[in-house]
Amino acid sequence: MHKSKLEKLTEILIGEAAVHLLDKNLALNGAMLAHRLKEMAAVENDPERLEGLRAALDEVQTEFLSARESVGAPVFGAADAQSRKKH
Repeated sequence: MHKSKLEKLTEILIGEAAVHLLDKNLALNGAMLAHRLKEMAAVENDPERLEGLRAALDEVQTEFLSARESVGAPVFGAADAQSRKKH
């Protein structure tokens, strides 16, 4: 069975989030993955990657009970990130 481009991107982005958490010696669980994916989405400018981040967040929240508490929290896009810059 062939995976779609979005499915592949979703897996890559979850992997990137997991590697970041491990690199920083942070807990690797659903809640932390969801948090990291939201951080990544907040600064992402590429619409395709932003779509992948949303799909990754949906998948993490579906699979991990600990990530479900963040369901109502917003996923920020590049426009939101620009308005929050301090410099």
